Amino acid sequence: MFHFSLTLDSMLQVFNFFKSRIEMQYPLSEGKMDPYQASKEQHESFMKNRCTSVLGRDDVLQQVIVFHWIPYTP
Repeated sequence: MFHFSLTLDSMLQVFNFFKSRIEMQYPLSEGKMDPYQASKEQHESFMKNRCTSVLGRDDVLQQVIVFHWIPYTP
C-alpha cells in the first residue's frame, strides 16, 4: 500500500501545474465581449449539450427539422 504525505508546498505545486495546463488549453479572451454575443454563445452551448441526449419523439424531431430547413415563402 502506498503511503505519502503532501506538504502545503507540494500541493501548491500540483495546483499550479494543473492551473497552468488548463489556462493553456482554455485561454481567456483579453478583449471585451458584446453581451449579446456572450448570451448567444451561452445559449448555443446549452443547446449543443442538451441536444445530444434527446430520446424518443423522433416524429416530432423530424417535423422540427423539416420546418427549420424549408424556406418560408408568404
